[in-house]
Amino acid sequence: MPGNQRVSQRTLTILVLGVLAGCEAPTSIEREASPRYLRGGLTRQATVTSTSPTSALRGTTLDVRILGSGFDPNSKAQWAVGGVPTGDVVVNSTQYVSSDEVVANVTVDSDADLTLYDVIVSAVGGKPGIGTEIFQVALEEADLPTEGGGVSAAVAVSDEGVVVGMSTDRSGGRLGTEQYPVRWDLVNGRWSLTRLASVPSVRAMANAVNQAGVIVGMSEFRATVWLPSGTTVDLGPGCATGINASNHIIGTEVTPTGYKGVVWIPTQGTWVKQYVPGAVDPWNTAPDYSCEFSPLKSINGAGTMTGIIWAGFTAAKWVALGPTGPWSDPILLATDSRGNPMNTNAFAINEAGDIVGSHETPDYAPHLWLATGQEIHYSDTDANSGWAFGINDSPQPDVVGGGNFRIPFILMGGSTSRSRLSRLSRFGGANYYDGAWDVSNRTATQPMRIVGAVDGRPKVWTYR
Repeated sequence: MPGNQRVSQRTLTILVLGVLAGCEAPTSIEREASPRYLRGGLTRQATVTSTSPTSALRGTTLDVRILGSGFDPNSKAQWAVGGVPTGDVVVNSTQYVSSDEVVANVTVDSDADLTLYDVIVSAVGGKPGIGTEIFQVALEEADLPTEGGGVSAAVAVSDEGVVVGMSTDRSGGRLGTEQYPVRWDLVNGRWSLTRLASVPSVRAMANAVNQAGVIVGMSEFRATVWLPSGTTVDLGPGCATGINASNHIIGTEVTPTGYKGVVWIPTQGTWVKQYVPGAVDPWNTAPDYSCEFSPLKSINGAGTMTGIIWAGFTAAKWVALGPTGPWSDPILLATDSRGNPMNTNAFAINEAGDIVGSHETPDYAPHLWLATGQEIHYSDTDANSGWAFGINDSPQPDVVGGGNFRIPFILMGGSTSRSRLSRLSRFGGANYYDGAWDVSNRTATQPMRIVGAVDGRPKVWTYR
């Protein structure tokens, strides 16, 4: 027994010393980051909490402050996507400031993916700290001026850089609020706002603009054309939603029996309407019309139109049978195995005939119908539960829209890659017009521009 008691006392003494040593060890590591403590079984865990700035443009070199804890003088920073280091953001050097901060000098590749990046900091002998998706490679972003109200949005842009949409001059939501149809122009490096109607009206807005600068939309519940000369043309009760290079205008006429899809054909200095087969909304007959109910959404140079058959809530297209019509019966873009219509919508068409919109199967998400017959459903992206609103004419067209919570996004080369989705903002909103609505072509004289809104504020993103 005495021998066993002595052994127990010695064991107890060793345990006490070990506990005391363990209490002091983290303090020594924090001061010196000495490898001998790490060899003793204790491992430093670095953490990365934030960066300043939080984003950078393509093709730029800059210093980025990385904040966190557990850094040492030999810490190295890396940028990664999904935890895998990437060459899109090259770290030229890492400067130690303190255990809570290092500064990385980075170069962003001119073709870097427009996405959110992880930032990793590795200290000597310790576990790396990872800040997940805390740094964004972004496009140049600008706020557009407004009339001062609570809700505004840019919804269309021409290749020449003319942006159109709507702006309110008081607080309130999108419906029941007096608003102006407006245009924005870039003048001496600054965006300027022009009212297209001198008196605001409920739900008035400019919906589309062609390369000649002809703008169409609605003012005081009437389909309206605004010419570059300053002349305004009244097309009658309803709304104009699209225009092509030949000045063919599409939209909806309000009639006592419902809303009817119309094409207005330019004829001897005016426009002559032509009804489109099957493009009707039989349930709404009130004169207080909203453009969103138009069966016809977009038209390309060949005269092919896209939109929705309201009777089945199904995306459709109409094909021109001649240079000035008439137009075919609707061709449904989505049917089930029995030929029944499926819940879909088609918002835009490009010159090649590619169409974008949304599809409910296998889940409600942005969808692309290529002119070749191929379809791409973007359910495996952050745009899930969203809509694709715009498409340009690139050889591999870019697709824009609004994803979860109407966060604006762009899919670069959207026809071939489902994974290159880039959020244009970290935030969305509850406003109907939040998201990215249109994208222009990049030309020899003009950059590509994406227009939309974030939390009721009009935006333009520029890709040079």
